[in-house]
Amino acid sequence: MKAYLARRIIFGVIVLLLVSVATFTVVRLAPGGPGVLVSPDLPASEVARIRRELGLDEPLSVQYWAWFTKSIRGDFGRSFMSGRPVLEMVTERLPATLLLAGAAFTFALVVGVGSGIASALRPNTILDHALTAMAFIGISTPPFWLGIILILVFSVNLRVLPSSGMQTLGIRGSPFDLLLHLMMPAAVLGLLSTAAISRYTRAAMLGVLRQDYLRTARSKGLHERVTLMRHALRNALIPVVTVLGVTLTGLFGGAPVTESVFGWPGMGQLAVQAARFNDYTLIMAITLFISVVVVVTNLLIDVLYVVIDPRIDLTGG
Repeated sequence: MKAYLARRIIFGVIVLLLVSVATFTVVRLAPGGPGVLVSPDLPASEVARIRRELGLDEPLSVQYWAWFTKSIRGDFGRSFMSGRPVLEMVTERLPATLLLAGAAFTFALVVGVGSGIASALRPNTILDHALTAMAFIGISTPPFWLGIILILVFSVNLRVLPSSGMQTLGIRGSPFDLLLHLMMPAAVLGLLSTAAISRYTRAAMLGVLRQDYLRTARSKGLHERVTLMRHALRNALIPVVTVLGVTLTGLFGGAPVTESVFGWPGMGQLAVQAARFNDYTLIMAITLFISVVVVVTNLLIDVLYVVIDPRIDLTGG
């Protein structure tokens, strides 16, 4: 196991290095740049001066090496649009994104696994068909459209939930107020993942419920709840855990749209602003952070496989 983890960590570092090279190349070769941010009408000589001051007139390899040597020391540079240290801006927005992603993941996990188990226990019934229809609707619904609809219903018409932001002006440190602001963006962000988790859970449970060892467990007099939770669900978790890993990383990727719709002050909203202003340093830091989340999540999923089923041999022996 230790040798496997060491190989995976080395592989993860290589992946992060390749992602940084690819992202750096793409954002630097994209049209526009910091000179355009000041004013689109700047003369070419002034744009050239700005690029020279920022080191953007150097060869791409020289620019990347300068960024890389600083970033491994924790210096990701300064934002072109605000002048503030990039690491400071990211760490300010990180708690809000982690809170939103955690709430959305919890929503997707509870509702998705619960509805998937309910469908598997009553296949081809009205409940199963209703949950299947809801899952397909969830998969097909664009998050931005659903967010707007929820704002119109619960904020504009019913006036029971706030439409944007993370807290009400004049109210600071209120958990209940934070919960009200969190409900709609977490539901929207988690809905697509909920549908996928539900379908995978249903399929996995249907395959397990037909196995002989469940009939043996029931014949020994085990309670039905114990049979389902200890034997059926645990053996069905391997494909579900894989989907949960993909879901967790996808929540960070889907956060920019949801955070923009609801004005949630997280990294997703910051990423949209960075892309709009071609803020190279900020784009690099956010992309690298999301890549770290993906690599670490995949490693944790592999370890979780062994926890769920000790028979799995990650070393391939």
